Amino acid sequence: LHKAVEMNDDQLFNLMLSKGGRANDQMMKKAMDNNNTQMVSTALDKGANPGVALGHAQRKGDEEMILLAVNKGANPELAYTYAIDRNNSNLAVGLIKGRGGNADQFLGMALKKNNLQLSEVALQQGASANRALDAPIRSNNTEQLDLLLRYQANPDRIFTTALKANNIEISSYAINIGASTGSANFKLACTKGQL
Repeated sequence: LHKAVEMNDDQLFNLMLSKGGRANDQMMKKAMDNNNTQMVSTALDKGANPGVALGHAQRKGDEEMILLAVNKGANPELAYTYAIDRNNSNLAVGLIKGRGGNADQFLGMALKKNNLQLSEVALQQGASANRALDAPIRSNNTEQLDLLLRYQANPDRIFTTALKANNIEISSYAINIGASTGSANFKLACTKGQL
């Protein structure tokens, strides 16, 4: 098997596997270094660790191999930071849509890194604007809140979340964008001493 990988010979590699051979991480990394997507895929199917593949693909900066590793079982969250730090929209979409991807988790990470472009990508892929309010409210980031509003964040929810966090600045912002100051919100604001 090692010789087949060294020679970058898919046919020999598959023959050896069919005779009971088992692929390992070292073989998979060498196949990746040889840019042999088919051999990497086969190695992952036959025993190589997808998490190891993901780490190696990230070190190489190989987007195709990152997505392959995720689709073969690597945790996509481990690649979210990689995509966000590189502002890579295509990779972000692939990770969110791939096996185990989660648009809400990706959005949360993108907001924490204040990457509005990839935050919007996550929202376009189905992330919930209302579930992502805490971080922008805690950091007084109205630019992030403006983005979330474009994707149906509820001004009343921004207001009540800001009130619960004792954030007067964002409470005022929420009123200015149309949050209701009626009954429940008014009572909450009074108990927090914000009105």
